[in-house]
Amino acid sequence: MITKFKIYENDSFELSGKHAFLMFLQIVSNHDYHFILNDHYTELYKYHFFFSTETIKGIEEYVEIFKYKHSLSLAYKALLEIKNQKLAFFFGLKDNSTVRYGFVDLDTQRSYIVGEFGVSGAYFRSISKYKALRFINKILQDTNIKKLPILAKIKRNLKSFYKDKKCKIIIDDSRVIKSMERNNFTEEDLNLNRLYRTLKAWVEKREWKNKVELSVNDDGDPIEFIIIVK
Repeated sequence: MITKFKIYENDSFELSGKHAFLMFLQIVSNHDYHFILNDHYTELYKYHFFFSTETIKGIEEYVEIFKYKHSLSLAYKALLEIKNQKLAFFFGLKDNSTVRYGFVDLDTQRSYIVGEFGVSGAYFRSISKYKALRFINKILQDTNIKKLPILAKIKRNLKSFYKDKKCKIIIDDSRVIKSMERNNFTEEDLNLNRLYRTLKAWVEKREWKNKVELSVNDDGDPIEFIIIVK
């Protein structure tokens, strides 16, 4: 399995940027492709979110389209080299608030980055009009870019909290939530508020302890350990 990014970059072709990304989205939208959240690649490539489309049909058509888009010259060069592969469009958000976009080979799981740029503030609100984003717009609008670095760090750190137990960790707006099945805990744990006290003691050892608030939702199953960034 190939897991490293391959970035096409030389003296003649530089990575495209923010303006080219809008053209990229317009091309994807015009041809009725849609991005969806891809958890497999999110984890594989260490993204905050990784979105990909359906398999691209008729690659040669896109070779011709990108050929005449100067700001996407790297996409044209990439497609010339990989046009015989099973490809999808992709873009993703890294934990450092950088957007990367390009193509992903669905067989080898290799991604080909043709552009990247940093985002801030309400950037995702400004691109919500593109049809290709219709299935992921809520995810994008709920993403707190300003708090993303610390949210991502908390999510990584939470893997060591009750690390031997099966769990799910998600970021929801300004919250990081770790969900665990109720049968991992005893009634005594619940009645004595032991879960909250364990979470609080664990957080007290973290460098971001003064930037968060805590809660535990033990009313249902799974039980949720919630860390809220102020």
